[in-house]
Amino acid sequence: MLSGNALLSELAASIAAGLEDGDLAGYLASWARVASGEVTGRERYGVVPGVLTSQPGGGSVERKALAVRMVAAKGKVTSRELAELAQVGTEAARLDLVALARSGVLVKQGAYRSSHYVRA
Repeated sequence: MLSGNALLSELAASIAAGLEDGDLAGYLASWARVASGEVTGRERYGVVPGVLTSQPGGGSVERKALAVRMVAAKGKVTSRELAELAQVGTEAARLDLVALARSGVLVKQGAYRSSHYVRA
């Protein structure tokens, strides 16, 4: 289950994404399921166990798709968040995010530890 600050951050992101997509009720219902512990973060973003880490060096396409789903759901993603959900190292997650930014799918904001990626 999420801590107090994480819950508030997720709520704010859910409200923003819901308003942007025109589905505020759906986003708030999803947030409530995560907040209650009914759904884990991995389940929320559609992570299938073993798919992202099943092959050595594999899973990059799946991680990138996961990153895009995370940005769509909460408005931004960090390499640490992607690494935790995908169960890979932060460097692998960072490289996937950099590739998405180079291809024009995401845009990097901030620098160093405060960097995160948003929709282009």
